[in-house]
Amino acid sequence: MVAFFLSAGTSGCFEASPVTSGSGNGPWVEEDFSAYTSTQDWRENGCLNRPHGSDLACQSPGRQFLDKSVGYGSLTQSVRFDFVDQGGNSIMVGFPIELPSPTPEIWIEAYVRFSTNFTVCNPKFPPCDYKFILAEHTDFRGDWRLKLGGSGVASDPNFHVNANSLEFDLGIKSEPYFDGEWHRFRLHFRQASSAGAADGLIETWLDDLKAPSATERNDSKIFMYLDMGRNKDKGRDSGTESVWWGRVRVWNANPGWY
Repeated sequence: MVAFFLSAGTSGCFEASPVTSGSGNGPWVEEDFSAYTSTQDWRENGCLNRPHGSDLACQSPGRQFLDKSVGYGSLTQSVRFDFVDQGGNSIMVGFPIELPSPTPEIWIEAYVRFSTNFTVCNPKFPPCDYKFILAEHTDFRGDWRLKLGGSGVASDPNFHVNANSLEFDLGIKSEPYFDGEWHRFRLHFRQASSAGAADGLIETWLDDLKAPSATERNDSKIFMYLDMGRNKDKGRDSGTESVWWGRVRVWNANPGWY
């Protein structure tokens, strides 16, 4: 059970539920880590072997582990990122996903679990910041992302979205999600129909909670890559904090979430 807090000051709770695609559309891309036999197999043939663009690659494979003791749903394993004795050191850990073809609109779904001691803040090294899920443009100039913290406020662990120059505070605390349970993160990113148009769209769902939406006026770029995890800039001075990735799915047509 997860508490959530909205910017208006209301609060409540909800439970994560198994995914349903709604429309019956199968995912365009899916990674559930079931094809890998060991940590070495994941690092060499999963993370490092993925096609990537000029500035997107497997980051810190030595911090990534195939965890056969933890899986989402009926899955029996996952990929775990470990952040050890981080303090104020920025640590970049992540794996790329190349989309089958460029697209101006994507729906992303990730089942993720955080250790109970996870944090994106350290009071000695403000502000809080973890770049969590990113969608990269074909020219690698700017990206759209879901962040934990990163508003510039030292103690703010809220969820935020960024789309080029726009930063939008969802008004939802990230800390209640650091509970050792699986959580579902869904993102819908739609580029503007033309440069300067105001019909770009950002939608976010955290478990069953529909977060506030935002429109984006941008230069109508195209998505080509995803980055699952990137730099976590703050953490605990001692101990190991972990993130597990259970399943990632991507659509280029409405999966019927709403």
